[in-house]
Amino acid sequence: YSWFSELFTRYPFDAVNDRIQLPAAGGPIDYGIYYDVEEYPDRCVVLDGEFLRKAYSPDFIIYHTMSPDYNGHKSGGESREYETAVFYNGCLIADRIKGWLDDGYQLVVTGDHGMNRHGLHGGTDDAQRSAPLYIISPKVVPGVHMVNAVPQEGIASLLCRLMGIRPAGSMINEDAVEFIDKTDKHGEE
Repeated sequence: YSWFSELFTRYPFDAVNDRIQLPAAGGPIDYGIYYDVEEYPDRCVVLDGEFLRKAYSPDFIIYHTMSPDYNGHKSGGESREYETAVFYNGCLIADRIKGWLDDGYQLVVTGDHGMNRHGLHGGTDDAQRSAPLYIISPKVVPGVHMVNAVPQEGIASLLCRLMGIRPAGSMINEDAVEFIDKTDKHGEE
């Protein structure tokens, strides 16, 4: 979505000049394809990302789809529309997961917030604040790990750990995440 362009390259987002950045305009991101219409099809987001992945082999790539958020706000987090959007995103992932893993990528699927039945987020109840977190990586101990929830603020540290990058001192300690394999077989420890 356009706010990633604003975060990594420049503000405000200009749909004509900032939509396709090959290479990025002076920011820390090498390549990007951005959109600023919430109805932009998730399939197109994934196809844009696949173009970047296959053409440039990035170390890290974000596929940020909007239909769950858009449909959740419009119809509520317990609606058929919301569930359909989440299901369809799962199908998009399922169709590509083998190729991503074969190419050496790790997969992290999450959201930036939850959604209650009224289509709201940002509040204090669990439905608005909790988001699923799925990780497929050789650096993660397999299984279902629900004892310690990962706070949103811990995702950055978690991603750093998965990529073999030392988290910044200001980040929440990744040791709070019990399912990361902390043996030295994957680099830094």
